[in-house]
Amino acid sequence: MFGQKPCQSEADCAIICAQAPSCVKFGFLAAHRLCRLSHMTHALSPGRSWVDPVRASRIQSLCPLVTAGGRRFCVFQRRVDSTVAFDQPWRMYEIGFGNQQNWWIGLQLLHQFTQPSGKQLRVEVSLLNGESHHFEYSGFLVANSSSGYVMTYGRLLDELSSSANDSLAAHRDMKFSTRDRDNDLLADASCSEADGLAGWWYSDCYRCNPNGILGDGAAANGSEEAVGEEAGVAMWFAASESQPLVSVRLLLQV
Repeated sequence: MFGQKPCQSEADCAIICAQAPSCVKFGFLAAHRLCRLSHMTHALSPGRSWVDPVRASRIQSLCPLVTAGGRRFCVFQRRVDSTVAFDQPWRMYEIGFGNQQNWWIGLQLLHQFTQPSGKQLRVEVSLLNGESHHFEYSGFLVANSSSGYVMTYGRLLDELSSSANDSLAAHRDMKFSTRDRDNDLLADASCSEADGLAGWWYSDCYRCNPNGILGDGAAANGSEEAVGEEAGVAMWFAASESQPLVSVRLLLQV
């Protein structure tokens, strides 16, 4: 069973499909600004899943939906191990990269997904010492490419967070930076080059660095106590200023 809805982009179409419980695949008809949805029917075999291999949703492939606290989220960044390198150049951070276990969905889609007024951001981190923490922010918004993908947000939702400390505050209203595109506040150095060659909204340099070197890889080269001080290690200071991250998910409520 098919249906059509007006929309402006493939990213919008992906979100429309994600929000429709029976939608199993979609196609964006650019010439007509229409989102063509394929809905599950009673004839569909149990457990069967339709995914169009050519126009597969970035939400369904690199940004799968999960449920937390009864709400649906799109996972736009996920890291569970060091098998995917996050020391990528600007272009890769712009279009996205990764595999089925570790990924970054891309700044282009982040911009589209968060328009026009922002989405609720959820951050989930696990530390080398076994602790887990989460943080939520209102109005997370990524601007367009001509702005350098400036990131802003409303506020830390401390009632939905493990701590009232806001590690993202130092990065608010910053342009995105990578090893080959330095947009941070340092005049004579690059935060990306100093901090694991990662991409992030660096300022001078960070209070959070989720795309840095994961603690599982850093721990192999030294003691647990030394890992947190190693340059470029993935961190979220509101969770710990000494314990590196061994896994992290960044999610947008849909």
